[in-house]
Amino acid sequence: MRLLNLSRGHRKIILYANPGTEKLYEKLGFRHMLTAMAIFSNEDAAIRKGLIAPSAPDDDDL
Repeated sequence: MRLLNLSRGHRKIILYANPGTEKLYEKLGFRHMLTAMAIFSNEDAAIRKGLIAPSAPDDDDL
């Protein structure tokens, strides 16, 4: 595959995928990251689009 050939020698490739396309990229060898974090200028819109998860309550909020 062209991507694999172009990426030879790289330690990692990070892909930003649209919600619903994960299966396609899994077939190409990509795996879900467990440590990714993001800040969006319009957080509510990013949550609605499925790009980020809503924030969990802090321990102080419980």
